Amino acid sequence: MNGSRTTGSPPDDRADASSAAEEQPDERARLERISAEAARARAGSGRLVLIRGGTGTGRSTLLETVVRRESWHGMRVLRARCSREESGTAYAAVAQLLDAELPAAARSVARARPAPGRRRAHRIRAARQGRDSLHGTGLPARLWRLLRSYAARGPVLLAVDDAHLADASSRRWLTQAARMLDQLPVLLVMTERVSYDIDPSPSGMARALPPALVTVCATGPLRPAEVADTVRARFGDATPRGWADECFRATGGNPLLLHALLADLAEVTGPAGPAGPSRPAADAPGGHGTPGGHDAPGGHGAPGGHDAPAGDTSRGPLPGAPCDAPVFPERCADLYPGNFTAAVAWWLECAGPATGTAARTLAELENAGTPELLTPVTGADPDRTAGWAGWAVRQGLLVRAEPGAPPRYPHPLLRDAVLAGWPRERRQAVRRDVAEILYRRGDSAEAVVRHLLSAPAVGADWAANALLEAASNAVREHRPHEAGNFLRRALDEPLTRERRGEVLTELGCLEFNAGRPVGVRHLTEALPLRHHGSGRLRTTVALGTALAGAGDVPAALETLRALGEEHADQPGTARVTQAAGALLAAYDGASWLRVVAGLRHVAAHSPARLDQAERAMLVRYEATAGLVSADEAVARLCSVANVPVDPALSPYVLATVAAVLQWADRNEEADQILGRGLAGHSPSLLHPSLQSMANTRADAAVARGRYEELLADRDAWDISEHGPHGSTNVRAQAMLALIATNRIARAERLSLSITASGSRDSWEWNRFLYARGVLRATLDDHSGALADFMECGRRQSARDVLSPVVTPWRSAAAECLRRMGSTAAAVALAEEEHRLAVVWGTPRTIGRALRVLGTVTGGRRGLKLSRQAVELLRTAPAGACVGPELLAALISLGGRLQAAGDRGKARTVLREAVARAQELHEPRMLELAERALSESGARAVGARRSGADALTESELRIAALAAEGRTNAEIAELLHLARRTVETHLTSAYRKLGIQRRSGLPGALGVPKSFGAPIGKPATEAPG
Repeated sequence: MNGSRTTGSPPDDRADASSAAEEQPDERARLERISAEAARARAGSGRLVLIRGGTGTGRSTLLETVVRRESWHGMRVLRARCSREESGTAYAAVAQLLDAELPAAARSVARARPAPGRRRAHRIRAARQGRDSLHGTGLPARLWRLLRSYAARGPVLLAVDDAHLADASSRRWLTQAARMLDQLPVLLVMTERVSYDIDPSPSGMARALPPALVTVCATGPLRPAEVADTVRARFGDATPRGWADECFRATGGNPLLLHALLADLAEVTGPAGPAGPSRPAADAPGGHGTPGGHDAPGGHGAPGGHDAPAGDTSRGPLPGAPCDAPVFPERCADLYPGNFTAAVAWWLECAGPATGTAARTLAELENAGTPELLTPVTGADPDRTAGWAGWAVRQGLLVRAEPGAPPRYPHPLLRDAVLAGWPRERRQAVRRDVAEILYRRGDSAEAVVRHLLSAPAVGADWAANALLEAASNAVREHRPHEAGNFLRRALDEPLTRERRGEVLTELGCLEFNAGRPVGVRHLTEALPLRHHGSGRLRTTVALGTALAGAGDVPAALETLRALGEEHADQPGTARVTQAAGALLAAYDGASWLRVVAGLRHVAAHSPARLDQAERAMLVRYEATAGLVSADEAVARLCSVANVPVDPALSPYVLATVAAVLQWADRNEEADQILGRGLAGHSPSLLHPSLQSMANTRADAAVARGRYEELLADRDAWDISEHGPHGSTNVRAQAMLALIATNRIARAERLSLSITASGSRDSWEWNRFLYARGVLRATLDDHSGALADFMECGRRQSARDVLSPVVTPWRSAAAECLRRMGSTAAAVALAEEEHRLAVVWGTPRTIGRALRVLGTVTGGRRGLKLSRQAVELLRTAPAGACVGPELLAALISLGGRLQAAGDRGKARTVLREAVARAQELHEPRMLELAERALSESGARAVGARRSGADALTESELRIAALAAEGRTNAEIAELLHLARRTVETHLTSAYRKLGIQRRSGLPGALGVPKSFGAPIGKPATEAPG
C-alpha cells in the first residue's frame, strides 16, 4: 500500500539526531509554514503547498522532513516520485500516487496511450465527453472519488516529488484537485524545479491556480555562514583553515554540490569515521547518493541538521589531521571518489542541453566568456543566454570581477567539474570558433591566439597571421617563452616554404637563447627552406652563431664559408659572411689566430681590399695585443666610421667600435653606438655583432660600477629552468657585480652553474676564470684564485691578448702572490701589467696597475706609487667613470700610510673612501674601507649607515616586499632566493632601520600604511 503512517517520538525530539534544533532560520520558517497548513488540513481544510527551487537546493529533503513530521501527527501519506522516463505516459504520476488502491482495469486505462497522431483529437473528444472532469464518468473522476474515500477515513498527505517531470494528464489532474482541496482533510505537497534555463521550462503548477489556494515555499543556496557551519559540522575542530570559504566558492552554497564535495574531501583527507565515507544528502527520492531523483545526489542541509542523510555517522574531526592545513583541491582528479563531479554533471543535465552547453563553453573560455561570444558559439538565444548568466551570478555559481565584467566560475574546482566529461573535440571546437570570431571583429592577436593554442590546426591564413603577429609582439615585449609557444603553434598551420623557414629561424633563435639544444635543429631545418635574399643570409648567420655558441666553431665557419661561396657573385653577401666568421672565430683560439693572420697579411700587401669591418677588427686585435694606445685606436676607428658603411656590415663595425671605445673609457660615445647598434633588431635575433654589443654593455656596467643595471636583466645571466644558458661573459660580469654588492652566496651558485655548463674553448671562458678568481680571493682562497688568474693569462696570451684592458689578471695574480709570500713574483707581474697599461694609456688601467704595484712593492716606493695611483684617478675625466678604481686606490693608500706609521693621514684617506663608497653605493668597497678604518684606530662609522638610504639594493627589495605583507617563504620564491638569505637580509635591514618588528617596515621605509600587511594577515613573522 502506498500510504504510510509512523509512530514513536516526534521528529523534532532529541531522539532525532538530525532535528530541527540545528535547522537554519530560513528552513525553520518554511517548516513552520507547512506545519500550519498541515494543521488546517487535519482540521478539514486542505490546500496545495508548492516547494520550489533550483537543482540541488533541498526540495526533496524538505519534502521528506514534512512526510516524517506529518506521518507522526497521524496523516496518511501517499507518495509519487515523478521521472522523465514516465513523463509521456498518461496519468503515470497519479497512478503511482494511488496505485495501491486502483483496480487493475483502472490502471490499464490510466496507462493506455493513443497514437501520437491522434493525441490532440483524443484530448478534444475527452473534454467534450467530460472524461477529464473530476465530476464525470472517466478515469479522472474515479481517481478523485478514490482520493475522497481516503480522506473520509482520515487526514491525507499527498507528497509528489519533482512535479515538473509529471506527465501532462497528471499535472492537469493535480491542478484540478488542488482547486477543491479546501473542503477535504488533504494536504498536497509538491516539489517543483524552478530555474532560469536557456531553453524555457514548462509553466509551473501554480500558474493556473489563484494565489489563495497555493502556499509557495522557495528553497535556495546556503549563505557563507551556513556553509561554514556545515563544513565545521563535518570536520569538527580539524577543519583546515580557509576551507569553508573554498567550499562556498566551489559550490556557490548549493547544498547538492556542497555535500558531494564534503563527501569527497572526507575520502581524500582521511577516514571519515566508523560509518565510513558519508553519502551526500539527496534531493533525489530516498536521499540516495546517486542520481535516483531529479534534484540530484546531495541535499539541502542545515549543518548537522535534519537534512543530513539518515544514519550518517561520519561527522566529526578528521582522524590524524595534520597541523598544517591541507591544500584545497583545484582539480577533480584530486577528488578520487567523484561525488562532486557527478553532482555537477547532474546539475547540468537537469538544466537541459542548451544550458549545459553554455555552462561548459563558459568554463572553457575562462575569463573571456562574454555573452557576445557565448551566443554565436553555442547558437543559443542571446537574451536567454544573458538572463541565464545573470541568474547564475545571483545563485553564486558565477561571479563577476566588477559590474559589467564577463561572468566566470568562482573556483577552479567548479570550473573543472563543469568541463569534466565534455569531449576534447568539443572543447577544441569552441576555442577555434571563438578565435575566429575575435579575429574577424578585430581583437588583439594575443586574445586570438590564447584560444588557438588550445585548438588543433585551423588550416586558414587568419590563424597563421594571428599567431605570427602575437609572437612578434611577445618578442618585442621581452616575453620569449610566450613567443616560442606561438611560433611552435604556427608551425601546425599550412605555411609557404619561405614563411615556414622564417618561423623556424625565429623559433630556433628563441630556443637557443633559452638554452635548449633544439634551437640548432630548428635553424638547420630552416636553412634549406630559404633560397635567396636577406632571409637566407639571416638564417645562415643565426645558425653559425648558434653553432659557435654551442662550441662547434669549425661547423659555424664552414656554414658561413659555404654561403659566401654560393654567393660569390654578390660581394655584399660575401663580405657579411666574412665579417660574421671573423667575430665567431674568436670562440676558438686557433681559428681566431688564422683569421687575424689573414687580415694582417692583406693589410700589409693590399690594404684597399679590406672593408670597414675588417679594418675595425684589426684595430681591436692590436688593442688587445698591447700594440697601440687608446688614443691611436680611437683615431683609427674614427677614420673607419667616417667612410660610408654597407648597411649589412654596419652591425659588425658598430660592435667592434663600441668595444674599443669602452676599453678607452669613452663611455658616452660607446653608449651612443650601442644604442644605434641594438636599436631596430629583434631581441631574439642570433647575430654575432649583437652578442658582441651585449657583452660590451655588460663589461661597461661593471667597469662603471652600475651593478644593479646589469643584475636587473635576470634573463641574461640567471639560471633558467632549462639550466644555464646565454653568454658566459655576461654571466661572469654578473658574478663580479654580485661580489661587488656583497651577494657572495649568489655569486658562488652562479659560478657553479657556469662551471657545469660552459664551453672551455671560448674567449668567454677566460672572462669566467678571472671572475671565479676574484670570487675565490674574496673567500680568502688565494691559492685557488691564483690558479684561475694564471690560467686566464695563459689562455689569453695564447690568443695574443696581452693588454690588461681585457682582464687585469696580472694585477689580480700579483695580489694573491703577495698574500702567499711570493713578493718577487708578484712584483714581476705587477711591473709587466704597468708596462702594458702605460701602452694603452688610460687612467683606469694605469691607476689600477700603479695601485697593485705599490701594494706588492711596499716601502716608500710602494707608498709613492699608491699616491700616484690616487692622484691619477682623481684627475681622470668625469666620463671615464673610474669611481670603483679610485675607491680601491684610496683603501690601498690608507693601508700603505698606516704601514708607514702615519695613522692620521691614513684615517683621512680611509674616511674619504668610506664617504665615496656610500655615495657610489659600493657595499663591498664600503665594508673593506670601514674595516681598514677600524684597524687604523678610528671610531666606528656605523652611525653613518642608518635609515633606508643605508640599505643595499637586495635589502631594500626584500624589505619592501616584507612591508607589503609577504612572508619570508613568499619572498624567497618570488626572488628565487633561499629562505635563509631572505632572513639574513631582513635582519640586516632591521638593524640599519633601527626597528625590532616587521610591522615597523612601512614607516621606516616611508611607504603608506596601505603597503603593510593585508587585512586579516598578521605581519608577525620574524626575520629569522
